[in-house]
Amino acid sequence: MCKDEDYEGIVAVEYIDTGTDSGEKSAEENEIKIAPSQIFIDSNGVKFSRHDGYLPQEEHLLFFKKIGINK
Repeated sequence: MCKDEDYEGIVAVEYIDTGTDSGEKSAEENEIKIAPSQIFIDSNGVKFSRHDGYLPQEEHLLFFKKIGINK
C-alpha cells in the first residue's frame, strides 16, 4: 500500500473504520465487502475505479502512472 506522505498534496487518502457507526454506513454506501478496499474518486467526487483486497505499493504506483499521476 502507498504511504500517505508519498503523494501528499496530490492524492487524498481516507481511512474508514468499519467498526464504527459512521464507518459501517460508509462501507454500506460504497458496497465495501472486504478490507482493505480502495475506491478511487476524482476531484469532482466521481468514483472511477476500485480494488478489493490488498494492493501492493508497486501496483498503486503503476495505477497512478496509468491515470496520469506522476510524482
